[in-house]
Amino acid sequence: MSSSINMSTTEVLINPTTSEIQYPKCEADELSCEKNTDERRPVCVLELRNFVCEICGKGFKWKTNMNRHIDTIHKAVRPFACEFCGRNFAEAGHLRSHIDRIHKTVRPFACEICGRNFAETGDLKNHIDRVHKKLRNFECELCGKAFALRAILDKHIDAIHKELRNFVCEICGKGFSWKANMIRHIDAIHKGAFIFAKN
Repeated sequence: MSSSINMSTTEVLINPTTSEIQYPKCEADELSCEKNTDERRPVCVLELRNFVCEICGKGFKWKTNMNRHIDTIHKAVRPFACEFCGRNFAEAGHLRSHIDRIHKTVRPFACEICGRNFAETGDLKNHIDRVHKKLRNFECELCGKAFALRAILDKHIDAIHKELRNFVCEICGKGFSWKANMIRHIDAIHKGAFIFAKN
C-alpha cells in the first residue's frame, strides 16, 4: 500500500536561455521534485505550464494569462484610466476598486487616532497598521528591508535588485523604476530647456 502524498505546485519556472524546467524545492524532506520518485516518500505532481513568458521565464497554464502578464508586467499597459485623477490601471476591476476606495464620497469608517475617513474597513485597518502601528510585514529576502505593503516590496525588488527601468524619459532616454521619479527628472532637467526653447 502506497503512502505517497500528492502536492500541486503553483508555479513552474522555465529557464529562457536553456528551456529547462526549474523545479521548486519540495517542502517534504527537502527533496527536489524531479529526484523524488520513491513511492514511500511524498511525490510532487507538477501542474503543466505550457505557455512561457520569453522575458522572465514564468510559466502559465493559459495563453491569455501569459499575454495579460506580459502586457501588465513587462509592457506596463494600463488601458483603463480613472476619470477623476487620470491614474491608469491594467484591468477594469482594479479601476473600479480604485474609484471605490479613493474617490468614493461615502467614507463611513473613521480612524480613532487621526480622524481620517475610509470607504472600507480593510483600508482603515491597513492605514492603522502602516501609519500608526508602523508595521512592516513584508520583508525583502535579498536585503532584509521591510515594507508595509506587498506592492511596495515588489516595486523595491524590481527597482533595486532587478534594476528594472520601465519608465523612460522620451527626451533623453534615461530610465526610471518609478513614474514619479521620471516626472521629477523631466521637471528638473528638461522643463527649463523647453521654456528656454520657447523664448
